[in-house]
Amino acid sequence: MGFFMYRKKNLITRNQQKLLKALIFLFPIFFLTIKGWVNTISILLFLRALHFILRDPAFFFKSRSKLFWVFFACLFLPFLAELVVQVGRGELVGRTLDGPSRFLAAALFFVFLTRVPMDVSRYISAGALVGVCATVFSVSVFTDYYWYGRAATYFVDPITLPVYLVAMLSLVQPSLLNWKITRYVGWHYFFAGMIFFLVGVITLISQSRTSWAAFFVLIETILFLITTKNRKLLIYLNVSLLGAVFLILLFSGIAQTRMLEIFDQIRRFVQGDWDSSVGLRLGLILMDLKLFFGFPLFGIADGKLPPVEWFSTHGLDVSHLLYTVKSEAGSHAEIFAQLSRKGIFGVPVIFSLFLVPIFYFFKFLKNGNSFISANAEMGLKFSLVIFFSSLSIQVFNLKMTSTFFAFVLAVIFASLVKNNGD
Repeated sequence: MGFFMYRKKNLITRNQQKLLKALIFLFPIFFLTIKGWVNTISILLFLRALHFILRDPAFFFKSRSKLFWVFFACLFLPFLAELVVQVGRGELVGRTLDGPSRFLAAALFFVFLTRVPMDVSRYISAGALVGVCATVFSVSVFTDYYWYGRAATYFVDPITLPVYLVAMLSLVQPSLLNWKITRYVGWHYFFAGMIFFLVGVITLISQSRTSWAAFFVLIETILFLITTKNRKLLIYLNVSLLGAVFLILLFSGIAQTRMLEIFDQIRRFVQGDWDSSVGLRLGLILMDLKLFFGFPLFGIADGKLPPVEWFSTHGLDVSHLLYTVKSEAGSHAEIFAQLSRKGIFGVPVIFSLFLVPIFYFFKFLKNGNSFISANAEMGLKFSLVIFFSSLSIQVFNLKMTSTFFAFVLAVIFASLVKNNGD
């Protein structure tokens, strides 16, 4: 009924639908290769959504389902929580609100998409496929932007780049792209294998262990999804995967060095030496937890770090290097950063960003509607990749990463709401 009303109102023309499809398709393509790309497109999408919502807010918000409001809350809560904690601290900092405001924009775009008489999730999946190829090509050709031999682009560092490259790969959903596996099946598998191989190479030369874990999570999720009715096959595939990992460790000097560093630096951390890559990360997590329990109501704002003596009085001896890294670079794990910056208000943010979406994506996997289950698979892979990465890096350290994550969720959420009968 909602779609019929929308056509009767004639609020969106066929040309406007084509433009919307084009923008969604273009959104991921140059995300990691052209600075300002996703921010620019997101502004266009947001303004279009805001225009229609302001013309008839009742049509967009009246008589909506529980699922609609749950997904709307997931996108809206990061902005609301940041606003609440800033008001609670007695100060409003526009720069700090900038990142969460991308989720507010995505929330309104989600509302708009739920009333548009078409589904655009396949376009973001297709755009992600082109985006992966474009990024692999750019990183392979323009090596002058590497950081001491680590893969990067001219504006994306060697940690953010491979993590979000894997995230883009997770959005490539063959069933949404109408790939026919009954014909030319060999070529499909060959192409898919090449894409995964090239993304794996980029993650390897980026030397980002977080992206290695994200890539492993993506592959494990795919194996789980394709073997739901054959658990023996899942075991065999996992054995093969572990064999591949062993071979990589055996023949890749980069992998050997970076993995041995982990064990050595954990040993040093246990012995009290925190001034290493792993030691600093673990130390920053402990600092975030101390800040969370020390400032549980509204957290501690960026740039307001208490003196080093404060940590000592609260049972945590912090080295000069660790304190400097914390004060100048901030946290190193998104999950714990949300807790230290927002206090108890960081808990619902973590749920809204990761846990609630993952729960619903998993829930919709067994839906009888193949289109719904395909979107749920795409959302699950994407959310798990970002969630596990958030345990060791700040996945929203750049405004563009917040924008990308929020608008991708908006598209998937809208597809699930519409195809679920709302």
